[in-house]
Amino acid sequence: MKIIYDGQCGFCQRSVARLKAMDWFRRLTFEPSYDRGLTEIQLIDGGKVYGGFDAFRRMCLVLPPLYPLIIFVYLPGSRIIGQKVYRFIANRRYSLGGKHTCSSDQCHKE
Repeated sequence: MKIIYDGQCGFCQRSVARLKAMDWFRRLTFEPSYDRGLTEIQLIDGGKVYGGFDAFRRMCLVLPPLYPLIIFVYLPGSRIIGQKVYRFIANRRYSLGGKHTCSSDQCHKE
């Protein structure tokens, strides 16, 4: 499985570092993207692309420390709530991230 994330976002970089630490069996590879159109993390698994909260749900199935969350992220209705929470955080990721590597004012999307 491949994870594609916003390589200009400090919050995203720290999140990826945490995910790498949880990837005990090395099932994920990570690739930064510098595409301005990337608005959410993406997980590619067998040709299928999962984005945002759906990518997080998929990671819960392969990262042992996230196993306890499986029951919550797959409850009926959890996708609707999860997508809203994910979008709220994603839209503020540059302000949450402190330092970032983007040199353009376009990075601050809120």
